[in-house]
Amino acid sequence: SKLAGGHLDLHSRNSSIDLPLLAQWAADAGGSDALQAEIRAANTSQQALALASNQGVPLGDVVCRHARDVAKDIVPSEVAVEVFAIDREGRFVGVAR
Repeated sequence: SKLAGGHLDLHSRNSSIDLPLLAQWAADAGGSDALQAEIRAANTSQQALALASNQGVPLGDVVCRHARDVAKDIVPSEVAVEVFAIDREGRFVGVAR
């Protein structure tokens, strides 16, 4: 979600997870007001993803789409960009092609 939020320093404490932004993206994907509040109060992006998934909101795909758009602004136009999100158990939780 850091790249999706426009942060290029992904493995640093210089940027952090923007839970209000994740809540907005969940709303854009059809998430309820209650889900948005839960995501804003989440402790981690993984918790936010689980909350969204439990309500059928494809937050992982939304995050990947935003990350892809950021990456496409950086690389040459002839480079194809695909973004995959994988959880700590190795499962795919989002994709954007």
